[in-house]
Amino acid sequence: MAAVEVKTEWDAKAGHPDASAPASQADAAAVPGPSPAMAYTIKDKIELAFLEAAKEAHIGDMMARWFPHSQEGQTEFAKVMLHYVGLPDVAKHVQSHRAINHVPTDSKTDFWLNPWMIDYSRQCKYGQSCKYPDMCTLRVHFVSILTAGFEASREPLDVRFLAEKGTMPFVDGIEIFSVKLVDGFTKSLCVQAIFALMHKLEVTPEDLAGDESMATCVASLKYLKGNFKRHDREEEYLYDALALTQRTGEKQQASPMELVSVFSEAIRLKKRSLGAKSTRDLLNLCVQDYNKGQKIKQETVKIIYNVVRCPLVFKESLMTMYSDYRHFNAGWGFALALRLSKKLVHCNILSLFPISSDVGQPCWRFLRPWDQPRED
Repeated sequence: MAAVEVKTEWDAKAGHPDASAPASQADAAAVPGPSPAMAYTIKDKIELAFLEAAKEAHIGDMMARWFPHSQEGQTEFAKVMLHYVGLPDVAKHVQSHRAINHVPTDSKTDFWLNPWMIDYSRQCKYGQSCKYPDMCTLRVHFVSILTAGFEASREPLDVRFLAEKGTMPFVDGIEIFSVKLVDGFTKSLCVQAIFALMHKLEVTPEDLAGDESMATCVASLKYLKGNFKRHDREEEYLYDALALTQRTGEKQQASPMELVSVFSEAIRLKKRSLGAKSTRDLLNLCVQDYNKGQKIKQETVKIIYNVVRCPLVFKESLMTMYSDYRHFNAGWGFALALRLSKKLVHCNILSLFPISSDVGQPCWRFLRPWDQPRED
């Protein structure tokens, strides 16, 4: 029988190695070339920039580096926001609202604020206790707002106004970055972070003109709805901030560090008005005030008292851990970090945890029993 020559589909293609070529050469010829670079939208770039910045420090601290809390830094940040919301391709998507142009003297609801009115420092919510929103919560809200825009009508902020005027410039009757928050710090910081990252990425008007989705998102950030409930004493705003966590449908209850932040600042304010008293007495007075509207357990008060009296290094470590992990994991993570840290292994770890005279236990007693560091 005569031999029949069979041509494969590959053989018929020009430039393909013939059947006698080594398999390795054929395989090499079949390897595709480099794929074209993936195209990123402005939102993609902002999200990546947010994640990269958060690796170095809290996003609030990064914003403070980019726009320092000075007259020059805050003026520049306000100009950045005004620039972006005033661009024609953004302005055409902005809903028509009138922002508040005076400091109200009584309680007021359903008014509008601009993001350049709201403080972005650590002191925004808890005063000198200096706590930013937890990063684990910020990451979720940031992506949500960046993706869908800020739904102001569904997410009002609870704010408070300072009685005394500062040294910052005024825009439409309100001093820039002077409005403090009782609730909504996470949302407002996410909004302000988007503007800051756009500036750092040098997003141009032409970029926004070619990305309607991002232009619409920026337009939604111009107005934030707010409520203001006036109190006679400053510490009552702190109690409101804590009580809102109990009343609203938040997924996470107030963390120990939020409790400590609230009552540390309340103690400071109470001491300013009452003079020299012991920390225990001042805390008990603050708890009595808070319990008029809500209820806090005595066991929790002991925890707060112990942590308030802890060294700063302990509180900073605990605050970092609670910022990076959800509340129900933070105690375990912190205890694990203590056990694995070489620095703490080579020092007297118990020296970091002073003994509380009233309970006779170290201040880390609020950790679960299996999380507590061993004395050996």
